[in-house]
Amino acid sequence: MSRSHRPTPLTCLALAAFVAACSDPVAGDALDAVTADAEVSIPGELDADPDAPDQDAQDPDPSDAPTCGATRLAPPSVALSATDLAVPIDVLALDAKVHLDLGTGTASVVATLTFRTSEEGGFPVFDLRQSVSSLTLDGEALPVDALERHDFALAPSGGVLVLRSALAPCSLHHLVLAYTLGPAGPYLRWKPDAVTWSIGLSDVVPGMLLERWFPAPLLHDTFAFHLSVDLAGPATDHLLLANAPVSHHTPGSHWEVAFPDDTDVMSSFFYLAPRRDMTLVEGPGFLFAASRGLPTTIPFDLLGPALVETLADFTRRFGPRPAPGLPFLVVFDLMTFTGGMEYRNAVQLSVKDRDTLRHEVAHTWFGRSLSPARHLDGWVDETLATWTTTTNVLDLVALAARGEASGPRASLDPWLRATYDRRTEGVWPYVIGPAVLDAIATGVGRDLLTATLEDWARDCRGHHITQDDFREVLLTLPAPAFIDALLSTWLIPPHEPPVHGTCPRHAP
Repeated sequence: MSRSHRPTPLTCLALAAFVAACSDPVAGDALDAVTADAEVSIPGELDADPDAPDQDAQDPDPSDAPTCGATRLAPPSVALSATDLAVPIDVLALDAKVHLDLGTGTASVVATLTFRTSEEGGFPVFDLRQSVSSLTLDGEALPVDALERHDFALAPSGGVLVLRSALAPCSLHHLVLAYTLGPAGPYLRWKPDAVTWSIGLSDVVPGMLLERWFPAPLLHDTFAFHLSVDLAGPATDHLLLANAPVSHHTPGSHWEVAFPDDTDVMSSFFYLAPRRDMTLVEGPGFLFAASRGLPTTIPFDLLGPALVETLADFTRRFGPRPAPGLPFLVVFDLMTFTGGMEYRNAVQLSVKDRDTLRHEVAHTWFGRSLSPARHLDGWVDETLATWTTTTNVLDLVALAARGEASGPRASLDPWLRATYDRRTEGVWPYVIGPAVLDAIATGVGRDLLTATLEDWARDCRGHHITQDDFREVLLTLPAPAFIDALLSTWLIPPHEPPVHGTCPRHAP
């Protein structure tokens, strides 16, 4: 996500000596505009085959499932009492059926969460920021007050849901929740004959990932996500855009979206709007979509080549993007979103400048391919996306001179629910993180640091990584003592044992 410190006494001007000591080199087509009335073929949209089998999510075959749920990267269990234990779970699939009724201006959801418990039995933990009206576990109705909200984080984060139903270790379950989507401000807007719905996720506000709309696991988990959207009432023709294949059971009013089985809570994107309200511009490997209600004109002829150049540059340096067969989707909607937000192979923007576009596109590699294993690891991809797309990074001496203090900023709180606490730490992943990388580049050489990060991104693409993985990669460079001092002073607090993600390069 694009950036939206805390002033303390100057303590680290001595860093200049470090930087100087390690600066020795030895240590080291213009697009075709689519008119408002033109029809556009949208890659990734599939017409439904009436003879195809039902595409509703199928129950995972228990014989194919692991004996126990994979929760190694999940937060630790928490004792609620002497006998009650809240335990993270391994979600295998999420199936969400959404019914949008234009006549009543309501959106009802029936969602099924299929999950397996780990070796630790207890009360399962997940999250949903909607008010549930009915609840069923493995076919048995439960009272809705069986869902309790608890906050296990060190700083207030809005908490998570704990299901007060003790489950056996290594057991498979189906949790069905029904609810009506609550007021969502500009993210869900109704008209007499139309509706606009933006997923509008945020990684700096707790509870604003997939759980804002649907029951979802924590950030460490991956799962298959099947979304069905049905629009009823006197509707005009609507368009559903997503960063996954979309099929039409009823063109313009019923869609099925199949997100892959490596989906996590921050990778999915969808945007529903009346076709009459959207401008679509298709180019080589991308699709621009913009609300026609925007107060300013989007310069597609300038942003198109910039996007093509950025995609080609990052593909060459960091390897293929996820699902390269799908178009890269860029949605502009100032009315529902401020700033920019990244998804897998998609971005949503309220600004139209090239630098913001490049930063959010970079997250398809740093953030949605090389993905944070936990919220406390999310600063790594913000730092990398900023450093790889910004030319005016401030150095640490300049930051110290203006009052930035030393002191580790990255968290060790496993229950953290946002990339960073913007209430106390400002935008440090975008400022301090890139400044540390620039200091390392000064010491070991920018080309060597760049090549090391490129190799890492290619080796670990498609995996979850941790801040300890990032540290380990940087310490492979020359002058590891210097790099360790930089990291410990400014970013990562020393701790043992380190936690590694899923990339084989960092096998625990």
